[in-house]
Amino acid sequence: MEVGSLARVLMLYAEGHEQTKELVNMTLKTLGLPVEGLFSTLGRTAARTLESKIMADSMQGWYDQLITNIKAGDVKTFNDQFWEPSSWPKQAQGVGYMEAPRDSRVRQGLTRRR
Repeated sequence: MEVGSLARVLMLYAEGHEQTKELVNMTLKTLGLPVEGLFSTLGRTAARTLESKIMADSMQGWYDQLITNIKAGDVKTFNDQFWEPSSWPKQAQGVGYMEAPRDSRVRQGLTRRR
């Protein structure tokens, strides 16, 4: 089973996501590769780069939607009690999920405010 950036880029491509189709087609043409070339180290590296571009281009729109929702009273994802750093607890613990080119990771951490 394929997972990671390549899997996500392939799903967007198959779903007809215009920006993804344009970027993938341009990349394959520039590299002189057939679609099957995506299933290689070069293809996976290209997919990570393309996914980064797609996500970066989407972030402003997501931020704008978040702010619009907050202003409209939809605060399901916003807790103003902890907006100001001075209101943060002296110590906090959390879990974060991240992905590296080799695999996905879960990190657990403890932070202390000074």
